[in-house]
Parts: sequence; structure tokens; C-alpha cells
Amino acid sequence: MLKKLVAITLENDDRRELDLTASGHNQIVEFMEQSPEGTLLVFLPETVTEKVIIMCPGGGFRQVNLQHEGCDYAEWFDAQNITYAVLKYRLPEGNCHAPSEDITRAIHLLRQGIEGRHFAKVGTLGASIGGYMAAYAGVTRLADFQALLYSVVSMESVWTHQPSRLRMFGKELTEEEEHTYSLQYQVNAETAPPL
Repeated sequence: MLKKLVAITLENDDRRELDLTASGHNQIVEFMEQSPEGTLLVFLPETVTEKVIIMCPGGGFRQVNLQHEGCDYAEWFDAQNITYAVLKYRLPEGNCHAPSEDITRAIHLLRQGIEGRHFAKVGTLGASIGGYMAAYAGVTRLADFQALLYSVVSMESVWTHQPSRLRMFGKELTEEEEHTYSLQYQVNAETAPPL
């Protein structure tokens, strides 16, 4: 059973929490939406788990879909005995590295342990453009495992979601840059395996 939701601001480690045993769905969504960008929201169960997975929701880099690609999965992962977290990442807004910096910080934070809990395995899950951060963590070997849901992993014109790419980089990419930022070309034997 889910016990509490802990919001950890990645920049300054500021923490606040919500008692899930006394909160409804609307209160959970409101708590998440009020958290600043660059916040890791961790749904802590009563029992200690060995694995944790960080969800990177979509939103086209216009927003972060915290409900249907965020908190709605928490109970399912709890039933699988996997601690579930949602990353409310910073939108690029001129800094194309902001989302990947946030997933990197979130993984390091969970590896250090939170609330006296330490995890043997840290994985990533991503939907739509959020899948780009989840896949980034997989190809850079930050994550131990990954799962991608209808994810954007290519920055090539023929495959990518053009509005997300433009919001991320703020410009059109050259053919060489498209290839460099397309994560499918970085997959190798050391890439984090699927969940």
C-alpha cells in the first residue's frame, strides 16, 4: 500500500511530503502540479522494495503530463513491488541539456537512498518525449533497466516529433546534429536492458 508522496527539488534538495493514506486522487495531482520544475516525486510504499523506476512523462516540452503519464501508474507499480517515482523535469527553454541533467540528478539521488531506503536497481520509464530522457539514461548506462512507451528517441526529421525537437533545441538541426542526438545510434551491448 502506498504510504506517502515525497517531493524532492533536485536543485536544492528541498523536501515536502503528502500522506497518501489520507489523500484522494485530486489532492495528489494538485500536490504534484504545485511542485516546481526539476522535482522528483517519489511514491513510497509501506514495504521496502529492491527496485525503483522513474517515470518521465510526455508533454511535448510544453508541459509535463503529471496525471495520465504520471501518478496514474503509481498503484500498478506498487502492486508489482517496485517503488515508483515521477520526474517533473525542467522544460528546455533555451537549455537543451536541462531534461537530461534532471534525469541524471534524479538517478543519483535514488542511488544515494531516500528516507532510509536504498535500491538495488534504478530504472527509467518514459512516454512520448519523456521517453527521450528515459532512453538517454539507458544508453548512457545511468539506469539499470528501462521501458519506453510510444517514445521519441530519434531527432531525425523523418521520425521525430518536430515541435518537441524545436522546443528542445530552439533551432533546426543539421543532418549531423540529427544523427548525434538520435539515441537509437547509441545503443550497444552495455545499454540498459528493457524491464
